Amino acid sequence: MICLEVGTIEPNSDRAMSIAVIMSVYAGDKVSQFSSSIDSILNQSGLDEFKLRIYLGVDGPLSHELKQTVDSYADQIYRLSVFENNRGLSYVLNDLINVLEDEAFVFRMDADDICHHARFSSQLRYMENNPEIDIVGTYIMEMQPDDAQRIIRYPMRHEDAVAEIHKRSPFAHPTVCFRRNVFRVLKSGYPHTHLCEDVALWFACIAAGLRFANIPEPLLFFRVSDNFWKRRGVLRARAEFLLWTKGVWGIYGLNWRLAFPLMRFLYRLGPVSLQKWGYASSFRTNRNTHLQ
Repeated sequence: MICLEVGTIEPNSDRAMSIAVIMSVYAGDKVSQFSSSIDSILNQSGLDEFKLRIYLGVDGPLSHELKQTVDSYADQIYRLSVFENNRGLSYVLNDLINVLEDEAFVFRMDADDICHHARFSSQLRYMENNPEIDIVGTYIMEMQPDDAQRIIRYPMRHEDAVAEIHKRSPFAHPTVCFRRNVFRVLKSGYPHTHLCEDVALWFACIAAGLRFANIPEPLLFFRVSDNFWKRRGVLRARAEFLLWTKGVWGIYGLNWRLAFPLMRFLYRLGPVSLQKWGYASSFRTNRNTHLQ
């Protein structure tokens, strides 16, 4: 790994609180989408009292054009970590977490999504008003390749998130904001599961007594990529089954909720046409039946 401190965005106030954004970019990301993602971070409103620091991990070799685009943002990236080999998201995020400095809050972002201009300020305000919450996410505006859009909702309260985790993820991963203490409690950071590292983290957080919430506003535009269904094969289905089974068992023990990981597994093994129908159905917008 090569770490380069290449720039920073700092307001004039010496008393400003620091916040971090951790994100990864790899060869599969598109130049235009990466630029839109970074620009949506840089154009956040209501952050005059905060120092915004972008921690970017380059996960393996990039195309010449994508590398040039990354380099063009050098002055806006606080720390750039370059990894020679593609290792996977959890490894990159953990390495970025390990080089964080004095930031009080840590935001997640993906290289193909777009933040609403008020996302960060809304989440920071929520954290200020709810000191008992350790991780806060938001609803998302899902964007399909055909430009169709719809809102996907997530549990607003911690109790609902825990009650429903046997059948759904409590967060859209790129929407979350962590208090820094989360990574002091979870010293190892993201579990190295290769797939579903975010869900593995949520189970670990519940076991550690950390508390969740979601803001009921779509503050992130989430892209469903053209190759979305190609990534949902047997290996991912098996990884999800094992992870959810272990997580549900850890919370509830031998319980009827263990039927849901099996149902999810069978659904994932079904024909793509069935999966697309389920993904596009109104059930996904209902926070009590969401299956992601």
